[in-house]
Amino acid sequence: MPPPDPHIHGDTVAQLAAVGIPVTDEGLERARRRLAEARERRTPERLIAVRRQLGLDSSTGT
Repeated sequence: MPPPDPHIHGDTVAQLAAVGIPVTDEGLERARRRLAEARERRTPERLIAVRRQLGLDSSTGT
């Protein structure tokens, strides 16, 4: 995974801090790990199963 864009990262941290939400390096790393884990679970087979469960036709993308 590419490192975050420092300009965007800085802006986001500053915006969160402005509304009273502290952002720590540990919290950022935990969030990155959770996102990576979720990305690994999104397999094509799982997406097809979810589409079927929702009643969407996985062959046409609708």
